[in-house]
Amino acid sequence: MRNVKNTEQLIPVFANQLQFVRIFRQVLQEKHLEVQERKLIILIATDGIPTNNSGQQDIKTFEHALRHERNPINRIPVVIIACTDDTEFIG
Repeated sequence: MRNVKNTEQLIPVFANQLQFVRIFRQVLQEKHLEVQERKLIILIATDGIPTNNSGQQDIKTFEHALRHERNPINRIPVVIIACTDDTEFIG
């Protein structure tokens, strides 16, 4: 989701499974030309594990996209923000 102005806009986003890789690749494609002129920082706020088109957990494909599909990698930093109230994961 782009251009978030308030937290209310995020409620429906966290209610569904996100297809991390599809969205990540879409952003990279849309911003490909801009990255040649300036850095692009991608912020990913999530409450779950990456999934594929079938809704199955798929960390390896997302990891591959992070490592190999950012071009040039030094101009596209990625920040992953884990959003949870699960005390097991809160430090």
